[in-house]
Amino acid sequence: MTQREVAERAGVSVDLISKLEQGVKHTALLTSLHKIARALDVDVAVLLAQRERMDRIDVASGQDDDQDGGVLAIRRAIIDLWEDGAPVTVEELTREARYAWSAYWASRVDLLGSMIPSFITAARATARAKPSPLVHAAVSDAYGVAGSVLVQLGHNDLAFLAMERALAAADRSEDQLRRAAVAGWTSWLLMHQTGTLDQARRLALAEADQVEPRLRNARPEQLAVWGGLLLSAGVAAARNDRAAEADDIINLAESAAVRLNGNEREVRIDHDRPFGVPVVIQVAVDASVVTDRAARALELAKRMPPDAALPAAARARHLTDVAAAQTALGRDTQATDTLLEIERQAPDFMRYQAYPRVIVRELLERERRARTPRLRALAVRLNVA
Repeated sequence: MTQREVAERAGVSVDLISKLEQGVKHTALLTSLHKIARALDVDVAVLLAQRERMDRIDVASGQDDDQDGGVLAIRRAIIDLWEDGAPVTVEELTREARYAWSAYWASRVDLLGSMIPSFITAARATARAKPSPLVHAAVSDAYGVAGSVLVQLGHNDLAFLAMERALAAADRSEDQLRRAAVAGWTSWLLMHQTGTLDQARRLALAEADQVEPRLRNARPEQLAVWGGLLLSAGVAAARNDRAAEADDIINLAESAAVRLNGNEREVRIDHDRPFGVPVVIQVAVDASVVTDRAARALELAKRMPPDAALPAAARARHLTDVAAAQTALGRDTQATDTLLEIERQAPDFMRYQAYPRVIVRELLERERRARTPRLRALAVRLNVA
């Protein structure tokens, strides 16, 4: 197709297609990228910067070994029909689930690549030998954390298979909140696949309707899951270019966060995302960046408490949105400082995530016209120079 044909199919300007293709421009609104991906019949991840490979890394030894860790081992654990794992106790599975989710929220992608295969194998073997709701809950954790990591690494189809199995196991756990929370993760995964943004929004809203609590008598965990589903719907609406709807949904989620009134620190739901006012602010900033409201994003970011109870991965994602807004407004030095802070706080996030690497590429392009201290060294470390 010519540039004009791509632009017409996608509903974007020829100038945008031309600049992206020639490397003059390295970033674009996610809404625009989704339109271009649909026009080209590819996943939106294809249009983003390449991720760091984690195909065959054995973290313990530092050597390539596809038997012990990495994406290939995770794939094998998910698709194997007959595993040779031995059953373990429910207590061991519960400990493993907490450890895995803690590593996920600490953005320890390398560590997860090593531990997920054995977690899946042990959970499945235990479910076959001595099935129970608690064991099925552990199976849902094993598949859920696997799917969550895989989508970050760009393996969307394998991630979707893992999340489908996490949802099926959650149904057998006899825990409605777990089932709703896993559906929220599935909604988030759908946002990374071309042509499924509306499905992501509808899934999150449908699950939110199913578990909507009475605010006056709601337990903290009910508020957390319901609010998290609303945030998923809000993010999907923003990426589908529905800014006003996204703002309304996120404002509703904030009512649940305010109702928690600081009790979010007491809510521990390993399989669900953290929830509270700081998370609502984070998502509101993200929605503003996605819908091309950079100045609004930075104003909202000022509401983030300095001591916000955010996991490392969530904080890194929030700071990346801040850097994107700063870049959009031409505040290149501030954006570079923000990216360096992300690298200091969450080096694995910077190493494996495409989003900050795309911003670095954009800043590098501008650096030809105005020098930005410390940017090139960062670009070299991220292999985007």
